[in-house]
Amino acid sequence: MDSSEEEVELEALRGLVQDCVEKHCYRSATFFGDKVCLMSGGENRDVYQLCQTYYYSGQHSRALHRLTKHRKELEKARAERGTAANGSGVVEEEWKAFAYLTALCLAECKEWERCLQVLEEDQEKGEGKRE
Repeated sequence: MDSSEEEVELEALRGLVQDCVEKHCYRSATFFGDKVCLMSGGENRDVYQLCQTYYYSGQHSRALHRLTKHRKELEKARAERGTAANGSGVVEEEWKAFAYLTALCLAECKEWERCLQVLEEDQEKGEGKRE
């Protein structure tokens, strides 16, 4: 199978995950989302979508673990290269989305201090980029 066929299959699986989410079939969305993350090498959008399925299905701790791990990897890649991981270019909106979902998971786990810390850190980073 060549690269273009793999990309077509990957896009089809991404669509399947989204379809499962829209139909509130979160266990199936999680199953296929995990496969998509493996196939894509952990692209930002795939990790985010998988973490959303964890959140929607009430697996807040699991989502939080994956989000925290991925945000650390992105931070490390940004520090090493001055850009985002996976060559996809993490833009400000992606950072905000990851921070917001992390904060939602922390709130669901009733970890209020960490929730506020994540939101404050994200706000500080956002303010630092505008200067």
